[in-house]
Formats: sequence, structure tokens, C-alpha cells
Amino acid sequence: MIDCLTTILVSLVVSVIAPPDRPLVHEAVIEAPIAEVWTAWATERGLESWLAKSAKVNLEPGGRYATNGFAEVGKPGTVEMQVIAFDPGHMLAFTTSAPPDAFPEVADAEDTWAVVSLSAMDEAHTRVVYSMHGWREGDEWDEARQFFEQANAYVLSLLEQRFAGEHKPLTTTRTSVRSLSHAVEVDASPEIAWEAITERDGLATWLGDVSDVDLRLGGLITIGEGDAPTHERILAFDPGRVLVTQLDIPSNLETTMGSVEDTWIVTRIEPLPEGKTRVTRTMLGWGSGPEWRTPRLFFETRLRQQVRDLGRALIRRSADLSSGEPATSVIRGEKVLSFMTDSLVGVWEAEVVDPEGVPTTIRNDIRVGPGNNGLVISGWFNARDEQRLHASTLIWLDHTNEQTRFQSLDETGSVAQGEITLDNDAVVWDWRSQAPDGTATVYRMVMTLERRWEYTLQIFEIDGADIPILEALFTRARRLPTSAIPTGG
Repeated sequence: MIDCLTTILVSLVVSVIAPPDRPLVHEAVIEAPIAEVWTAWATERGLESWLAKSAKVNLEPGGRYATNGFAEVGKPGTVEMQVIAFDPGHMLAFTTSAPPDAFPEVADAEDTWAVVSLSAMDEAHTRVVYSMHGWREGDEWDEARQFFEQANAYVLSLLEQRFAGEHKPLTTTRTSVRSLSHAVEVDASPEIAWEAITERDGLATWLGDVSDVDLRLGGLITIGEGDAPTHERILAFDPGRVLVTQLDIPSNLETTMGSVEDTWIVTRIEPLPEGKTRVTRTMLGWGSGPEWRTPRLFFETRLRQQVRDLGRALIRRSADLSSGEPATSVIRGEKVLSFMTDSLVGVWEAEVVDPEGVPTTIRNDIRVGPGNNGLVISGWFNARDEQRLHASTLIWLDHTNEQTRFQSLDETGSVAQGEITLDNDAVVWDWRSQAPDGTATVYRMVMTLERRWEYTLQIFEIDGADIPILEALFTRARRLPTSAIPTGG
């Protein structure tokens, strides 16, 4: 037993841990910059500098993560694991292994995993949280847990010794992986944030129409109902800190969006001073080439909007808990028109790809209306070197009910009308459209001001899944003059 313990400690047997309610967690503060600590965990020369005589690391999902404490990898004593996912400089998740002679049942388990989370305390100190997951009930599992309580503490003590006092710096190199990432900082606790990214009601406030959540390794977050839902498959998690998922899109989208299934998503939760929390959502593993263009264009705006919606949801949830009453941020009437005039008057353009794969430029000219009463919007499409007026929209303040209203006529002859409200910095249109043949459709159109020169446009079908049928990022091409909107009747 002692020989087995020594072998497993020196050769980094990162192993199993408890069900989601009782993970095996160890922490340490390392006297080194976060880039060096990341290199120590995620590269062969890094592991060989403190934990193993020999290591093999193929840093990609499903890649090899193997160590040997006394000989070359492949020789007796080699511990074979696999990379599950990673977020460079922040998180590494991998499968775990146990000594088969001491714990055969644990060693045969295929759904145990470990997560290493890094956070910079300052430029010279890094906090490491090393957690292990997947424990079952039973005598052998209990014995294995006691074993790894000691083993994992020893692993972190070796890492502390590697960087303690005067030590040889570990040369770092940039981990090469293409990613999209957005973060939000809110006045909410990490516990509230974890509920928002793992529970059905919480997810539905920012991710869409979430119909089911199965929080386990390989479980699914199901977005939408019917014959073509979207899934996020759970690859790994560390409660309160990290959720790792992978998209599984409907078959009808695979032609244009199929490459996105080769990416993975890391959602990280970090506590901040003064009771705040940072949530970062990152999609990693993007490739290059024409098959990647459409999904990346879509998710460049989709991911940004998801994080913004998550931030709003967390603020509201935190306010609900503090006051005991539901919080609301919806604004109606004159303030909506004033916000649109101050923020959106100008010429805006977005590059999209139409359903046939044709690059298209959308241009919205937003101008102050006649006599400074309301706004006028002209929407233009430019595709295949042909420019055409798509729609004209009039916006005004209806003093009879103190609502900001609109009416729009598009190139097909369809007429839309409804109310416009303001939700934080998102302009929300209740878009009720009737075609010339009498067909009625209801949409929700959301314009979210990202910066003074950018806004995101999303269009949702009210009766469909809460996934936009159109999403685009508009950039201001030029400003137009504005003047105050009269407040009198």
C-alpha cells in the first residue's frame, strides 16, 4: 500500500471525487505568476519540472495527459488520463485514474474527472483550486477518497515547493487556441451565479427556452422543445466555479453551423471584492476556413448577448432576494424615445450571411422625424451588388397612453406596429406584423447598445424557441444631427 501511494503521488494520479454535492477540493497559493503555474500543469516540460520524470501532454479535448514518476511514459508506473477541456491560463479539466491493484472498481470507472482552476491574486501569486469529482457510495470508494485526500494535498505541496523562495523560473509560451470570450461583473454572489448557469429557471433567464437540465457528466442542457432542440452537453464541472459544455445543434442547422460542434464552452465564476462576482463565458477551439465563417459571425454577437442577458438576470435575482419582491427595469413612454434619439440617431451597418450563404450588408438610417417629432428609420439591403430599400419605419410618442409606438411598412407589403420599451440599455420592440394575405406574425425585436458605436439586433419569434432567427452586430458609420423631442401634447 505504501509503494502504491508513493507511485501515485509522484506521477500525478488526479482522480475521482464525490458526487456534485461533495467534491474533493484542495487549495494552495503558489508564489509564481499565473502564466508559470498554467505552464506547470498544461505542458510536458512544466509537469516534468515538479511532478513527474516524464510526461506527455496533447492539449486538446480527448488528448493524452500521461505522467510517470520514475521512468519514461509508457513504462510501468505510467498514469494515463485524457484532457477533457481547457481555458488557457484559467482552467484545465481531465479524466482521472486510481491504482488498479488497490482500487479496481474506482479504476474502472469512466466518469470521474478533475478540474484545476487558477486565479491571479497579484502579479506574483496564483491561487490554485484542485477538485476531483465522480465519487460513488461503497467501502472501496470511501477508502479511495481517504487515499486521495492525502495524495492531492501532497501534489499541491510539491507545486508549492517548485516555486517557493529562490527557484528557477518556468519559461512560458502562449497556448494556441482560437476563442471568443465575454465577461460581466455584477453585485451578486457566486452561489446565485452558479444557480443561473446550472438550474433550469436560472438558465431560462439568459440562455433561452431551457426545457431540461441534467447536471452530470455527459448530461444535457436542452434549449427549446419539439423536434429540433439545441443541446449543451456537459463535459465537466466544479460546483460554484466552472461549467464546461459542448454544443449539439439540430440537424437542420448542421450544413451552415455544424463546425461549431467542434468547439467547447467554459463558463467561469470568480468572486470579487465587495461581494461582486465575475462570470466569463468563453467558446474555444475555433478553426479557420469557409465552414467556420458563418458560425463565428453568429456567435460573435450571440455570445456577447448571452453574457449581457446573464448579467441582467443576476442583478435582478440579487435584487429580488434583497427586497423580497421581483425587480423590474422596463421603461415606457417619453424616456424610451429620448434614449433612442440620444443613442441611436445615425447610419448603422452590419455584415450578415443570408440563408442562401450570400454575404449581405444591412444599413439602417435612423433620423429625427418631421418637426422633431419622433424618429424615421430606413432599412436597406445590399447583396450581390444590388441595393434596395427593405423597410420604412415611423416612431412617435402616443400621448393618449404615454407609449412610444411605431408603424413599419416593408418591401413585401407587410405592415407592423406595436409598442417600444426600454429594458436597461436594450430597446425592445413588440413587433406585430400582418402580411398582405392576412397572415399575422408576432416578433420580439431587441436592439442592445453595446458601446456608443455598436448595437446588437436580435429578432425572436414569440411562439418559437427563445433563439434569435436573426442576430447581427451594427456599427455606426456616421452620426446625424439630433434635437430635443418636445414634451408637450
